Formats: sequence, structure tokens, C-alpha cells
Amino acid sequence: MNSIERTNAALDLKEYDHVSPQPQIDVAYAAKLMGVPVGKAFIDEKIHADALNNVFEVHDVDGVYVNLCLSSADIVSQEFRDGAYYVKDVCGATWTVNEDDIGSATERDITSLDDERLFNMSPAIFAAVDVYKGIDQKWRDEKAIVVGVTGAFSHVVFLYGLENTMMAMVLEPEKLKEVIDARLRFALENIDKLADAGCKYLWIGEGSASGSLISPDMYREFVLPYQQKMAEHIRKRGMRSVVHICGDINKAIESVVTCGTDGIDLDHMNDLATVRDIAKDKMCVKGNFDPVDLQEWSPDKIIEVAKEKIALFPNNKGLILSTGCLVTRDTPKENIDAFVKACL
Repeated sequence: MNSIERTNAALDLKEYDHVSPQPQIDVAYAAKLMGVPVGKAFIDEKIHADALNNVFEVHDVDGVYVNLCLSSADIVSQEFRDGAYYVKDVCGATWTVNEDDIGSATERDITSLDDERLFNMSPAIFAAVDVYKGIDQKWRDEKAIVVGVTGAFSHVVFLYGLENTMMAMVLEPEKLKEVIDARLRFALENIDKLADAGCKYLWIGEGSASGSLISPDMYREFVLPYQQKMAEHIRKRGMRSVVHICGDINKAIESVVTCGTDGIDLDHMNDLATVRDIAKDKMCVKGNFDPVDLQEWSPDKIIEVAKEKIALFPNNKGLILSTGCLVTRDTPKENIDAFVKACL
């Protein structure tokens, strides 16, 4: 099997030749591996794509991630000072991007659920499309390039802010759902743009739906219905999907496995065996090696623990071995090689 065939077999809950090695490598690890500052790659789609191309030249992984990033089409203005880029994007957010780290939105213009931009402003999506197109066609044909699309709930959090959204779930729940409905329309449009670009695999990013932040009931009310619609649309466009929710989702997992995606990115603090049993016949499990352990442990220890996780799926079905979240920038190269070796 090649990487695509192995990935599809896992997502179809069919037997594969060996478990697929897909540590969640994105721009942070990839940029450092290529020897360029992470911040520079985060805001430049060409450097970003070149860094991901280089990963496949160095490591025999089955896939990489195109995660949150910026491109020239997203950026209205930028300034470099005191070791960081300060970037204003087309959505009105200001990003702080340290020279050798990924960026985060540090200022937002939207302070009310009545702000018309929540209903009519398309989010930045050019970066994911542009980075994907910059990856060599050889790798797009042979490898699982998993491109991120932000879920409708996390759209609102990004534009309105986490604290404001949390308060609205309690104080203005119906108004908040109107806004999430509006953002869903843009999320579906983003899916169409990625499909038109030729993407085969998408991950629905709902980091803000973590059980560390919201209750299972809140997840079912404000997140799940929109994930289901996104998963259905992805399938209609001929792509495969995984859902990514950061942190502890043990209490909500029985609902999460009904979201309709082909797989679930499982963070390291969730019990792999328990999720295996709940997800059985519903979706593939993609996880859940702790990325900090992947950075800090010896190669021998990584192989030992990786094989323990693989052994939980004895019939060569239902698992893509991955990290619970994104591979850290400072992970040693030999540790990625050990991770891959454990799968073979």
C-alpha cells in the first residue's frame, strides 16, 4: 500500500498493511527542519509549502498538516519590530507572530454579536489554499495532505473572542446560534474552495470546543449540529475528513463520534482504548501520542510506547498513529524517525 491507500483503508475501517505513521507535522516543525524561522514561514505561503515539501524528503511519514497560517492574500499590513511580526489581516484581527514561532490573533475589532461583520465577512482562507497548491504535485498525489478548515463555532471564537463567546453561551444563546449559523455558511464556502483546489483530506478544527472549556451539553447544542453539516458537505465534495477538538473530550466522546467525519484526532489526555471501543464501526481513531513526550523521550522509549498504542488495535484496522496535537518545533529529527519505525 502507498500512503494514500493506507490512509483511506484506515478511514474506511478496513485492513491496512501496517498502521499509518502521521505525526501532526505542520509549519512549526517543518520550518525548523528546513532551517528557516517559523514566523517567516507562518506568514509566507511559499516558504510554508517548501517546508512541508522538505518534510517528505527527510521523513517517511504518510502525511502532514496545513494548519492555521497567513499568506500574502490575507495580509493588509505588517511590521517587524522587537523580534516579532505584527500583522493586520483582512478580517480585522491583529496577529503577533514571533520570529521563530507560530502566530496568534492578539487584537480583534468585533465586540458585539450584532456586528454585521459576523454575518457578512468572509474569513481568511487563502493561506490554506495557497499553501496546498504550493506543495509539489508528487506529494499531493502520494501523501495525505490534511488541510485545516475552521469549524463554525471556532469561527465565532476567532472573530469575537473566547471570553465573549463563553459569556454569550449563557447570556445570549439564541443570538449566538444565529451567528454560528451565519459562520457555517462561510465554513461551507471554505470547504468548496479547498475542494476546488484539489484537496483530498480536511480536518475540522474546533479547538474551542474542548471539554476543558465547555460542557458536553454545550457541545451538543453549539458545536455538534454544525460539525455534522460540515462533515456531510465534505463528503458530498468527495473528500475525507477528521475532526480535531483540543484537550479532554472524555465526557463528550459519545456525542463526538456522531459528528459524521471519517476520523477523530484524539488528544493525548483521552483514553485510547475507551475511545477505540466507543468509536468502533463509526470512525477511525487518529492519535494520540503526547507531542511533549515525542519531543523529550529517547527514540527507544518512543518506539516502545508507540507499539503499545498500536497493539490496542490488533486487527490492523481503525488506527492512524499520530500525535494528540501538533508536533512541537523542537522535536528531534531522530524522534520522528523512531515514530515512523514503530509503525513498520
